[in-house]
Amino acid sequence: MFSFFAVRELLTDPNRRTGPGAAPRWHGSGIYRCGICTPPGTETDKPVTCQVTLGGREPRYKCKNNNHLTRNVASVDRLVFAHVLYALTHPPAYELLA
Repeated sequence: MFSFFAVRELLTDPNRRTGPGAAPRWHGSGIYRCGICTPPGTETDKPVTCQVTLGGREPRYKCKNNNHLTRNVASVDRLVFAHVLYALTHPPAYELLA
């Protein structure tokens, strides 16, 4: 069994090899809805969501049922995060959370 000092020595060793870390994840895979198959405001038990495809240079969200909608992952995630951040920092949002 390792002691605290042995673990600390192992982790702080300057010759230790480390990797780049986990690969970036796509936030909307399986969450974002296809706007053509499941338009905004549509209530359904099984909305058509988007999956990530890696064909080409950049990953993109693609409709799971059809091949009619593809969007760049980074651009869509930035747009969604900007809207969420705006909604959380907008004054009426605080009133709704209270």
